[in-house]
Order: sequence, then C-alpha cells, then structure tokens
Amino acid sequence: MKRLLSILIIALAFASCRNEREEVEPNVERSPILFGEMDTRTLDAPVVGDEFGVFAYKNGGVDGTPEASIWANLLNQERVYWKEEDGNEGWTYDNIQFWELDRTFQFFAFHPYEEDFVTPVSNGTTDTGYELTVVTDQEAQYDLMTAGYTQRTQTGVAFPSQVSLDFNHEFVKVNVEVQQNFDKNPTQAFCVNYMSLSNIWSKGVLRIDGLGAGATRTCSATPLKFEYEDANNTPLATDYKVLLRPTPMLLIPQSTGSINFTMNYKYAPTKVDGEWAWEPRTANINLPTGTWKAGTEVLYSITLYEDNEIVFTKVSVAPWGTNQSGGTIIIK
Repeated sequence: MKRLLSILIIALAFASCRNEREEVEPNVERSPILFGEMDTRTLDAPVVGDEFGVFAYKNGGVDGTPEASIWANLLNQERVYWKEEDGNEGWTYDNIQFWELDRTFQFFAFHPYEEDFVTPVSNGTTDTGYELTVVTDQEAQYDLMTAGYTQRTQTGVAFPSQVSLDFNHEFVKVNVEVQQNFDKNPTQAFCVNYMSLSNIWSKGVLRIDGLGAGATRTCSATPLKFEYEDANNTPLATDYKVLLRPTPMLLIPQSTGSINFTMNYKYAPTKVDGEWAWEPRTANINLPTGTWKAGTEVLYSITLYEDNEIVFTKVSVAPWGTNQSGGTIIIK
C-alpha cells in the first residue's frame, strides 16, 4: 500500500511539473496584417467614420512550386475603418488576418467603401481581377479611388509592420471656363446664356486585370449631358468668367472626339439708350480629339471676341493639384 502511494505521489509530481512547463512555454506569436497610411494627393487626413474596402489574397506555396500560382482569398471587400479609442488611433478591420512566411500577398483597395461594390473576376479556378460598375450622376462629385499592393514574405526577414496604400483617382476632373478678350474688345460686351457638354459617359464598368499592384484598367460606358444656363445677360468682366460647373466634374476617363460642346452667347458692340444692344450667337462643335486620363485635371478655357468663333486659348491637362497648359486651339 505504501509503495502504491509513493508511486501515485511521484506520478502526480511529474504531472504537476509537466503542467507547469506547458503553462510557462510561450505561444508562437503570429503577426497580424495591419493597414498604415492611406496616401493620395487630395484626400484629407482620416477621421472617425472614414472607411475603405480591401480584398486580400495569399498564394499557396514557395516560388517555383505549382502551389505558388494558386491563390486563396483572405479578405473579401473587408471594411477597413478609422478608429480612435483610449488615445489610440489608426485603421482597423474586424476579420484580422496574419502574415505567413515565403508567400506572396496581393491587396486591392477601393474608396469610398460600398458593400458589394466590387465583383471578383475568376478564370474558373482562381480570381484574376475585379470589376466595378461606376455611375456618374448630375452632381458628378463621386471620387472613386483604388489602390494595389503586393508583398512577398521571406524566411529570415521580419514581417511588414503595415500595408501602406497609395490610392489613385479613377476619374478625371473636367471643366469649361469662358472669359472675354479685353485686349481686342475693351469696350464691347459678351454674355453667356447657355453651355453644355453632351455625349459623356455616365455609367461604366471598370475592369482591373490583376490582384495587386501593376493591374491594368479599362472602362466602357453610356452617355450623359451637363448644362449651364443664365437668362440674365450678365456681361463678362475682367474679374468675372463663366464656368460650366462651379466645381470641376468628376467624370469617367474616355475619348473626347465625340463629346459635343454647345454655347449660346451674345455680343454687344455698343449701348443703345444705356443698354447693351445684344446680338445672339451660337457655337456647336465636338471637343478636340484626345483622351481624358484618370487622375488628371482638364480645363478648357475659351476666350470670346468680336469674330464669330470660339477660341480655346488654353487646354490644361495636369495631375490634380498642379497646373500645366497645352497650346492654343481655335475652333470656327
């Protein structure tokens, strides 16, 4: 009996030691995938309520193996949002994923966030890209941005601390301004009653071929019309010009040769009984052949003088936030 008790005590002691060892052995800590800076030329600093969507993929094996070409979806339109809590702030999301060694990770993000906005494109076995159906309404202020990012992890190299996304604008800023040439007509007057740009794409499918950085983009769409009207015969002045829209229109990138510009305006060579003697004029022409490119700002500047013609004195095409001008185009 004493021998049995001794064996039982020894067994319990070994079990106790084993449990203590299991409790003190550290768990292997996994490194979460976190999102850092959200860069773009025009987006303000993020605040509570900001959010964007993210897709994430991981390939299945080391480079050179058949598994390396097979991609598994980690995040599917995951909502990433800006959070401030207990003095801490940053981007977070609910379905936290983790890095893995010797794998390639592909990320695609879009802003603003909209649930079920993006459709993955598949070749039957794995996703190969994305499709986004975009619509430009009469407000034309929807600023669609996307970002791609690729990260390869390696044994012996620390996991990335965060994924930094450089967002690109998928639309183009467009506007038309009209002013008077006071060098040629210093004492005469012009007024603009109506302007329009028509046959502009309003709805399109943005196709992105590729899962991360370096994806190519194409788009197709259907037409829309933007108009300006003023029946007050307000004369142009040195400090007054007419804009088609108070703020630039955010439009789908497209060819411009089929976009029609129409303007009804008046010219007054003199005053009669203290009132301008207006002569109505009309211009109708397609825009010069070219292409609106995503992430640029295009401004068509028109200068009016007594000859019955429209002069595009400047066609500016520049990245958002800067200004560089092209040549002079005269349209008769």
